[in-house]
Amino acid sequence: MVDPPIGSSEIEKSRVGGLDLLRALNHGMKYPENYGQFTQMCVDRFLTWQLGLWEESQRRAPVKFVPVYEDQRAKISKLRCLNRRVSRGIGSSHYRTPLMYRRSRTPAASGYRRSYRSRAPFKTQYVRRRYVQNIPRFIKKTKMGVRKLQLYDEQLRDVKFDNKGVARLLNGIELGNKRSDRQSDKIVVKGIKFIGNVQLGQDAKDEAVVHHVLFFVIGDNSPSDSVPTPDKIFIGVGEGNPETWIVDPDQSDRFRMLKKMRFKLVGGKDKEYVRHGIEVVDRFFPVDVWIDYKDTLLGNVGSIQKGAIYLVAATVSGKECKITLRSQMYFKTI
Repeated sequence: MVDPPIGSSEIEKSRVGGLDLLRALNHGMKYPENYGQFTQMCVDRFLTWQLGLWEESQRRAPVKFVPVYEDQRAKISKLRCLNRRVSRGIGSSHYRTPLMYRRSRTPAASGYRRSYRSRAPFKTQYVRRRYVQNIPRFIKKTKMGVRKLQLYDEQLRDVKFDNKGVARLLNGIELGNKRSDRQSDKIVVKGIKFIGNVQLGQDAKDEAVVHHVLFFVIGDNSPSDSVPTPDKIFIGVGEGNPETWIVDPDQSDRFRMLKKMRFKLVGGKDKEYVRHGIEVVDRFFPVDVWIDYKDTLLGNVGSIQKGAIYLVAATVSGKECKITLRSQMYFKTI
């Protein structure tokens, strides 16, 4: 298509007519008597020139044919994402289609929904699971999802302690056919979760002092017939400061620390700063403890041959505290 010569088309005439008003203003020329009609004529010609240029550009523009699949919406979405990728200059490593899950750092079994296409934060939306919640990422997954782990609950009600500490057994699992029972003498514990609260005693509530409560989760490779006291596990129990407690090096082959937790409570009567209790909500931590039981149906510490797990609670101050705790243990029967 050959372009028309300049000045011979209606587009060029409209452009020249529309610029007469601007030239008159720039050169200080006198306006004609019919100034209103002259202005309207110039504006109309200028708009006609703009419309003509747009129509001319549309005639010269190449026509793009985009295939449309009526019954295949997935291909249409794929083409749209491809167009966005080309227009925005997105690399292939960042390209995700709407039909693909974005690989998240948190697996689906951890209780959080996978994100679609967008770069969502680490934890997007909590989803309740039927059996397993907040399981760590190292647990193996199959095509059907996470292997169903067994769940055992241990209730610790109104356990009182001070700066000398107290120890309680967590894995007293009996032999049986329930989901909370072990089916053999060998199990492996994959994770532990604490749910409950920590409370100050009456003397600690009256005194305006900051109280630090410590939890020690201890693994015992050679348990005896009774739960050991904290002075048999740690060094420095007699000093009265649990912050300085360390596992006895002479007993390092037997005891090992699996987890240490800290809680801060504040006594007194000032409502702005007081904190007489704290909720322990979903304090989950992964472990890998292999447990061997003796040939018995019981689940006490005397029936454990190897791999007992204790909770040692202590407070830095000498005031009495108490816990009401629910320990959930995720394990698998071997």
